[in-house]
Amino acid sequence: MKIVANIIMKDESRHIGDCIRSLRESNVDEIWCLDTGSKDDSREIAITEGAKLYQSKWQDFSTARNFLLRLMERGDWVVQIDADERCRGDLKKEIDKAMTKYIGSIVVQVIGPLTEQGLQRGFIKSPINRLYRAFRGLAYTNLAHEEVISGLEKANIRFGDAEEVFFIHHGYDIPFEDMVAKMQRNKVLLLQDIKEGRDTASQRYHLAQCYQTEGNYAECIDNYKAAILLGLKNPLMIARCFKHGYKWAIQNKEIKDSQWFLDAATLYELKEDWVKQ
Repeated sequence: MKIVANIIMKDESRHIGDCIRSLRESNVDEIWCLDTGSKDDSREIAITEGAKLYQSKWQDFSTARNFLLRLMERGDWVVQIDADERCRGDLKKEIDKAMTKYIGSIVVQVIGPLTEQGLQRGFIKSPINRLYRAFRGLAYTNLAHEEVISGLEKANIRFGDAEEVFFIHHGYDIPFEDMVAKMQRNKVLLLQDIKEGRDTASQRYHLAQCYQTEGNYAECIDNYKAAILLGLKNPLMIARCFKHGYKWAIQNKEIKDSQWFLDAATLYELKEDWVKQ
């Protein structure tokens, strides 16, 4: 059994070295990087830091992740991490503890600066499935904000929460014009996901954030509402949509929409600690 990091990158020279070093410090056995067309020196940095480098043309996030996932051996533990993230904590120790409880997938807190338009700068914690044991047939879905949760659930893989390991995400701590470009790229992929039937609370939530960055109030609020209705089994997702949707409705003095979110909070019995996530 190995612990293998799965990283996709393009023009990440600012981040990739720190990302790889953080993984080494966290006891990862191998680090695999798929470069999708960098014009900077990302590839050279990755090789210098000891990563195994692969190259492929860019299509979408799931296709890139699956390129590496298909090369991994059955039983390997996969660390899904972005080039602009840092790992903190001992991955080997975390996985060893999980295996004693017959857990095959670990949910990790991803902590990062939040700078979307209309929201105060602060920090957000997102529980995301980022550690899992590979098996034949497992694949990522969604063109943007890719995930393997559906495949793990179908295989009845037992989930657990990380006790010590967490990731720090720097991807949104960027100039606003770069944020707009990043969100525009994601919006195109998210709309295609929804059009092709991958209409989930997560995709609607991320699409709402794209519209919020653009300043498109109506589309943003509509997608936060849709995410709440699609995420009835996910109280944390409901809470995040409530928090962001309600705040933006108040800031835009849209009383009817702000009341809708208050009614949703009452109807779904949101707890205060959920809204603070």
